[in-house]
Amino acid sequence: MILRREQFYIDSLEPEYNLLKIAGSSLGFIHSEESKAKMSEAKSGENHPMFRRTHTEESKASISLALININRTGENHLYYGKTHSAETKALMSLTRSGENNSMLAKTHSAKSKIKMSTAQGTTIFVYDSNGSLVDTFTSVRKTGKYFNYFPTTIKKYTKTGELFQDKWILSFTAKE
Repeated sequence: MILRREQFYIDSLEPEYNLLKIAGSSLGFIHSEESKAKMSEAKSGENHPMFRRTHTEESKASISLALININRTGENHLYYGKTHSAETKALMSLTRSGENNSMLAKTHSAKSKIKMSTAQGTTIFVYDSNGSLVDTFTSVRKTGKYFNYFPTTIKKYTKTGELFQDKWILSFTAKE
């Protein structure tokens, strides 16, 4: 009820000082670089919740199982099991609908989609155990989707150089 009232005043008064358009939602707000730095520093070193602590093997197994189950259900795993309330989903939808939709009456060409994927992604090179190039992917996410693994797992194997699935070498750089 309070949010509805706040939304009423945002819509009717259009205050200059309120940068947010939806009551109770920070969707669309962008923090300054200074704010980002302060928030990062506040959660680093001794202030970090996991400072000098590690997850137990049992915790790691539980987290892993939860992520695997989320992936198998086909849910959007970018949120790792977090869900938005119906009210929040409605507000998010409202901010992206109609005239607010930046892609209203537009579509990206196939060429543009490839360019965006290439620009935003990190190329992953897949080699067999003999070092021969087998495949290339334009992003960690696409590599994960192909192998049906989370992007974090793909990144781990790419960074460590360990043999992935006992037969693949994943790399950020092309081998000569």
